[in-house]
Amino acid sequence: MRSISIFIVSLTIFLAASCTEETPVIPKDYPYVITNVPVVHSEGAIFSADLISPGNQQIIRYGFVWNEEGKPTTADNHKLFNDDLKKGNYDFNLKSGLAKGKMYQVRAYIQTGQYEVYGNPELFEGQGGILPPVITGFSPKSGPIGTQVIVDGDHFSNSKTGNIVKIGSVTAKIDSATENRIFISIPEIIKPEKALLTVETAGMKASSAEEFDLWFPWSKKSNTHPDIFNSAFFSIGTVGYVVKTYSSNLLTYLPESDSWQDNISLPENSGELPLAVAVNNKAYLLLANGFWEYSPSADSWVKKSDFPGNITPYRGFIFGMSISGNVYFGNCDNNFEFWKYDVSENKWERKANPNGNFTHENTLWENFAFTSKNKGYLGLKLTGSASNTLWEYDPNQDSWSAKTPWPSNALNLCSYFVINDEPFVGNGTSGGYISGEMWKYDTLNDKWIKYHNCPIGMAVYGSFSINNKAYIASIFTTIHSQSDYVWEFDPSKN
Repeated sequence: MRSISIFIVSLTIFLAASCTEETPVIPKDYPYVITNVPVVHSEGAIFSADLISPGNQQIIRYGFVWNEEGKPTTADNHKLFNDDLKKGNYDFNLKSGLAKGKMYQVRAYIQTGQYEVYGNPELFEGQGGILPPVITGFSPKSGPIGTQVIVDGDHFSNSKTGNIVKIGSVTAKIDSATENRIFISIPEIIKPEKALLTVETAGMKASSAEEFDLWFPWSKKSNTHPDIFNSAFFSIGTVGYVVKTYSSNLLTYLPESDSWQDNISLPENSGELPLAVAVNNKAYLLLANGFWEYSPSADSWVKKSDFPGNITPYRGFIFGMSISGNVYFGNCDNNFEFWKYDVSENKWERKANPNGNFTHENTLWENFAFTSKNKGYLGLKLTGSASNTLWEYDPNQDSWSAKTPWPSNALNLCSYFVINDEPFVGNGTSGGYISGEMWKYDTLNDKWIKYHNCPIGMAVYGSFSINNKAYIASIFTTIHSQSDYVWEFDPSKN
């Protein structure tokens, strides 16, 4: 589309008219419009223009554009009409958006299918408008960072730069604006909150009657957690459980009250490397000298068939899974072992070893395991030249297959959990690097999806999910800086 300056057109017409009054003006393809001097008043300003010649093409839009900088375009404040325009005068009474004492320029505007024509600029000083902005509503009423919100009202500036929209104290990004509607995007706010929307136009403010409910997946709980290094974690119902090393009691965490309790006795000492898996509202725990079933509803312990494998090798890289109602325990440090415990038969069976793809030169730093859609997954984080790996276990085929690894630079002390049969892995540390990332693994498409980062990077001692939320026990956020808080992660608020 071609843009035509009125100055060229006006010069041509002036010269033609000076030759003889009888000489007719030859119509051009493009329109010819003159901006009149605005009539400024205490309520705003009246803009008017004279369409001298409509040109040889249909006029699609017409109106006025204005700003404080000079040479305004349709990217600035504008009022445009779409109805049929004939030769003659048209006007617009602006009653809002002009700041008292500020200088503005206004130009008439005409658009055809081929041309954009701007009239001559006219300078004027604003005396203020008596009509402040008004917010009549907005939608949606809630959403995460990046949500597009439509703010409805009146007397807004129809330039993006002519309005300031805030959610609480944070300025939102304005995508577009008209005099009665502003489109915004929710900015990066790192805490969930409810806050009023405000619109400021020409120094005057308006507030919404309702609050916008900002979603953010992370929130720090008030309670710190006990020392739980090398502990085993699981959850049943609305309670999280922690099996500490060399402990005689089972710790519980209650999210509703954000409280820890230490009042459940273990049937024996937990030992150096306890391991636990929840299956069908019961837990199966490998303790110092035996394998036990725990029923929270009955608060009872039953000793089960002893685990036949070697679960305490060098460095203790052990893992547990629950697949299709059965328990799987494994060891993934150099000498792999993988065992299935049939809950109904109370017996163990050796299964296919996971693939390691590492040696002593490519040290194993971290392993994590989860279950999704009746398959098990084992992730290995390595140093050296070997790549990180993720392995999928199919119990029907008793086989392992390589999948896309977790795309994080963290090597150890990460969080991992499953919510609504969707697995998540995040956080962790590697030397001086501490991650705030959280990733969801799409098992159907074998890809990782990034969620909003935690406000802080943190190393993790344990994690579990309760009522579609995860609870993560952090240990430090920077090297040698303790941060033993529980963080709540709600993926639905992402």
